[in-house]
Amino acid sequence: MSQRYELTGENQRHLEKMQSGYQGEVQFEKIVSEVLPNKMLLLTDLAFEMRYGETQIDALLISNNAIRMFEVKNLLSQYQYHDGVWTTNGWKLSRDYFTQMKRAGEILEALLDEMGIRTEVETKLVFIQEEDTVQISDSRAEGLYLKRWQIKKYFKELEKETYGAKWRPEEVAVKLMKRASRRKFPKVRPVDVDKTQIYRGIVCCGCGGHKIDVGTERYHVVCRSCGYRESKEKAVLRTLCDLAILDYDQPLTRRTLNYYQDTKGIHNTIRHVLKKYFKVHSRGRTADYINPMKRMEDAFDDLKFRFRDIP
Repeated sequence: MSQRYELTGENQRHLEKMQSGYQGEVQFEKIVSEVLPNKMLLLTDLAFEMRYGETQIDALLISNNAIRMFEVKNLLSQYQYHDGVWTTNGWKLSRDYFTQMKRAGEILEALLDEMGIRTEVETKLVFIQEEDTVQISDSRAEGLYLKRWQIKKYFKELEKETYGAKWRPEEVAVKLMKRASRRKFPKVRPVDVDKTQIYRGIVCCGCGGHKIDVGTERYHVVCRSCGYRESKEKAVLRTLCDLAILDYDQPLTRRTLNYYQDTKGIHNTIRHVLKKYFKVHSRGRTADYINPMKRMEDAFDDLKFRFRDIP
């Protein structure tokens, strides 16, 4: 967003908060992957559309006898929790992370019940930041959270569980994935911005500039400011992913082409990229593609393009 829109102070803080949250989730998944017990499955970044609204889950651990839910917090400021109240920098927070987590667990239990799986969901907050910025002095919170250095020990202890099996983790995971929304949405809605002021073209991956020549060369786009030549296929894929995030609540459609209607020499590349990299959501007069809600480097692994960038 910061490369395409002049951010206000509020928007900049919002962007930093979302980046911090995403980084925390990635760190949690990496730590858990190193100690994940055998025959347990970890599902991450799940979104569900319920009758009474939308809910999103950072991580679910499914064993053969229990389902555990984790909400990851990457709190970089100093936070305190005492007598059921959260404070930061002397300010009292209107929300209680533990209460929110409990409510999320109840929503998940209701969803599982609809699927024929009756169980109590164990919920935990995970404070993933490396520095100990969260101080909890309330006995009611005992056992409801993990700090970063406790994660590996907690998962290793789970491996010792010997309770009888209730289900196969794979079967539960399949049921949840079928119910999960194909359309991802941020847990915190972006601050309203004037979309007419958002730059929707290609941003130079060398200098971040907007003066991009897309028509002179057949296989590359060229930055007029710094001279960086980027593979045309890569530049379009990267841009489509960015625009998909900005239009997070919409599927990708051929309307995306309208962003480039004044640019010759790139329409065919956009068509090619949509068909090659994005899954079709529905077909009709125009196809809808599933919105990945991620930047290119996060949505696709081991990308290799026929034509390399030339700095």
